[in-house]
Amino acid sequence: MIVAPGCLHADRRDPNTNLRAKTCYRTYRSRGWCVLEMMCSLLSREKAQPALLITSAEGTPEWVSPLEALKLAVGLCDFTCCQRNHKFEGKILSCDRVVTHKILETLIASKVKYLFEKQNIKLARLFHCATQWWTRGSSSTQVTCCDSLETIT
Repeated sequence: MIVAPGCLHADRRDPNTNLRAKTCYRTYRSRGWCVLEMMCSLLSREKAQPALLITSAEGTPEWVSPLEALKLAVGLCDFTCCQRNHKFEGKILSCDRVVTHKILETLIASKVKYLFEKQNIKLARLFHCATQWWTRGSSSTQVTCCDSLETIT
């Protein structure tokens, strides 16, 4: 279930205006961890139905196809750690982009292995070939992960 009403975020601030950030389903789709959730739904072996999207208390919920994840890339999304210059309460944070990349690679590899075991060779090969596309923007060769954005030239 995706609960993404249009509202002002309690903690997150717009980096340009320092005003509370506006959030909605559109911004949900731009957040790295949220897109990873969508990829998990796509790669799940035991899903019974697609995600249910709720955008307001009065509106009608709607089903969201897991194929929506194919339009997005976790590695190209926004991460709070990067927005905060990898600093939170005086501490240096590691980059979540690297963490989500490892999770996504593991999920895809597991799905490919499962599909090969089930003799679904064509789909297994398709998923394997799509790995580079699905993980774009987040591999260790593409991402400059650092303790501070000040070190990037």
